[in-house]
Amino acid sequence: MTKQLVVFGTAVMTTLLALVVLWQFRIVVIYVLVSLALAATVRPFVKDWSRRSFVTRLALILLYLVSLGSFGFLIFLVGRFAVDEIQQLAQTLSVQGTWRLPSWLEGSSFQQALVAWLPTPDMLFEAVTGE
Repeated sequence: MTKQLVVFGTAVMTTLLALVVLWQFRIVVIYVLVSLALAATVRPFVKDWSRRSFVTRLALILLYLVSLGSFGFLIFLVGRFAVDEIQQLAQTLSVQGTWRLPSWLEGSSFQQALVAWLPTPDMLFEAVTGE
């Protein structure tokens, strides 16, 4: 009974220690897993490239660079529009003194309780930004 308890306790403690170590190094573990996934994805292409001629390899490299560049440009545009929208929302909230609720909520008891309970948007923005 005691030997079995020691074995189970050791197994539980080892598992918990492994989980703590993985949690501490979670970013590194994620990087390793992503790099392994990318390497596994690229491996068939690299093996296939070794059998092709130089011109075909160059054309494929250019095609991949154009595709990655287009994808990066798309991410850049979406990010820029998202940042603009967030800045516009912050500007609107920073000067808005009252809550603007949808028409289906106006005048209801829920709306009155919500407006009475919540701080105004400009006070909420001040509390979040610290200014």
